[in-house]
Amino acid sequence: MKHFLNSRLLVAVLLVLLAVLVLPVAAQDEGTDVQMVTGSIEFTADGDIQVGEFIIAPAGAFLPSSLRDGDAVIVFGTLLPDGVTIQATEITLVMDTDADGIEDAVDNCPDVPNPDQLDADADGTGDACDPDNLDSDADGVFDSVDNCPLVMNADQLDADADGTGDACDPDNLDSDADGVLDGVDNCPEVANADQADADADGVGDVCDPDLADSDADGVAEGVDNCPAVANADQADTDGDGIGDACDSTDTGETGGCNREGHPVATRIAEAFDASYDEVMTMHCDGFGFGEIARAFLLAEGSEHGSSAQDFLDRKAAGEGWGHIIHDSGMHPSDLAPGRGFRQTDEETSNTRGNGNGRGNGGGGNGNGDGNGGGGRGNG
Repeated sequence: MKHFLNSRLLVAVLLVLLAVLVLPVAAQDEGTDVQMVTGSIEFTADGDIQVGEFIIAPAGAFLPSSLRDGDAVIVFGTLLPDGVTIQATEITLVMDTDADGIEDAVDNCPDVPNPDQLDADADGTGDACDPDNLDSDADGVFDSVDNCPLVMNADQLDADADGTGDACDPDNLDSDADGVLDGVDNCPEVANADQADADADGVGDVCDPDLADSDADGVAEGVDNCPAVANADQADTDGDGIGDACDSTDTGETGGCNREGHPVATRIAEAFDASYDEVMTMHCDGFGFGEIARAFLLAEGSEHGSSAQDFLDRKAAGEGWGHIIHDSGMHPSDLAPGRGFRQTDEETSNTRGNGNGRGNGGGGNGNGDGNGGGGRGNG
């Protein structure tokens, strides 16, 4: 009987001890309310994951290594009895590019921090990034209504009422300071207050390539049969469109433009990587070599892939070279036709006609025979 009582006492003691050990564990695991916490992840010095004032326990809902400092998250979980730890049941990453605590999907300035989300004009774009509220030139006029958003012009003057303020309107620029605004100047980069335009092609005489005269012989390049060699008389004995002053003696066929080995055509073909026959065909169509060289130069600078023939066709259709060049956007100074047929001193002496020639020799004039073909040369 005594042994039986001792056994019952021992069992009772064991049950008490077991209750003391189990109860604290149950209390720790038992949460209270389901919580939702939003904020940015912060890893503490102890390695805890903190969002706001709460410590987030993964509890299998996520891997700590998948998070980074500053990640914006929404955490669902149970608040444990310590009042600080949330045992996570779900965690969601949210995009918050500007880290202002507002998710990008609902942030009215997702790239500019603005936790206040102020939007004075209620257009859906926050004041912090609303272009309606930008004033790039700091003239007191918002860019959205500023007629010169990058140039200060608080008065917003617009004399020609074209929507561009006078302070930045190219129509009001006068690049060559000749008193004529660029918008109506027929030579905007060369001073010409008189705006003279002899051929009425819209390009002023002082910058019109049709009226250029590289060899200063009084004949404009557009019609000069020797644009690189002075020949005021424009003599052309064989009628091939090349003045005698720069025409070599025929070495092949005598049919004018059908001749072989024409030195000027050869030089143009070499300069522009074209075929000799192509150049001579253009010449046979009635174009001077100066015009042909100019057409190749225009083709080189064409932004639309136009060929030399395209430009010659426009000329044949009645357009002036001045208008064609102006339309191309190239500067006349880039179109000196001499590039295509400029000759060396030796070639020049070999391509002169027969007769006596003047030359500088010892300070006086003298007669001298050129090389080959009885040509005229320096003596």
